Amino acid sequence: MRTNSPQRVAMFANPISGSGRGAAVARAVERELRRDGVEVVPHLARPREAPFGADGFDALVVVGGDGTLRDVVRWAMSSAPATVGQTFLSVPERTPGLQVPILLVPMGTANLMGQCLGLPWSHGANLDALADALRAGHTAQLDVAATDDDLVLMVLGVGIDAAIVRALHLVRSGPISKASYLLPSLRAAMEYDYPPLTVCVDGSAIWADRPAMVFVGNVSQYGTGFPVCPLARPDDGLLDVCIVPADSLEETVGWFLLAAGGAHVGCEGVLYARGSRIVIDAPRSLPVQIDGEAAGFSPVSVSMTRMKLPMVVASTISFPSATMPRPHMP
Repeated sequence: MRTNSPQRVAMFANPISGSGRGAAVARAVERELRRDGVEVVPHLARPREAPFGADGFDALVVVGGDGTLRDVVRWAMSSAPATVGQTFLSVPERTPGLQVPILLVPMGTANLMGQCLGLPWSHGANLDALADALRAGHTAQLDVAATDDDLVLMVLGVGIDAAIVRALHLVRSGPISKASYLLPSLRAAMEYDYPPLTVCVDGSAIWADRPAMVFVGNVSQYGTGFPVCPLARPDDGLLDVCIVPADSLEETVGWFLLAAGGAHVGCEGVLYARGSRIVIDAPRSLPVQIDGEAAGFSPVSVSMTRMKLPMVVASTISFPSATMPRPHMP
């Protein structure tokens, strides 16, 4: 928690988020903060194109979806001095994470981070509450995971879900909605052949050479709000791993219907574990998604770092602990 109200903030906005309402909401947020006496430096373009660094600001305001948030966090963490060739996994050796808190105005399709934090100003609503929260300075210190070359704030996945995200990425040309996933989902359903996967947690193989969907979660929800890792806490220093067996479209649909209510965990065949380093591999390269965006191909290794991400919240927040289910080992 800060002791002084912010005087100067940088505001990043994705103008096409929220079905094209991102720019208008960003202007409304800027007016609200300026009325509160805050100096706002707006940047309505990609964070990496910003003509300034994160230093010198009391907070960073992000108007956009989960992808915009990850872009800003990646920019802010990479803007600190680093040696050439340094990866995100080596960054925590020299920094505990961001020193500047981030206030998110969720404007995306899923808004997983906004749901996780219970933010009441999604899509530009309750801007007075937003200004109050920035002034009060309540923050949640969230964990940050990383692959060799990218950050993972929420969920990493390998399986048909990542194939759908990849299919959308190949045709996406502007703002998306839930309906945007229809054709990519049909394409993935026709083309995905459910190859076997191998999953290792902290050096031990817990799943070997069997078809599955794998979700590595720092938060509980994914997609349109499915609690695929319902026991995940974003501040416990661990990654939750949920492995769901699936070798056909019919089986996949059945599991997603169960997952919609979080009823899949504990079912026979589903494996749930926790660890600090997860490696996912397959006989051939498979699409990987990170935080709902296409992120290359397997094999992929994701590890919890020592970095922390300070996110502004409406009030002091604590994440409930949950008992791990008894594992059904394959």
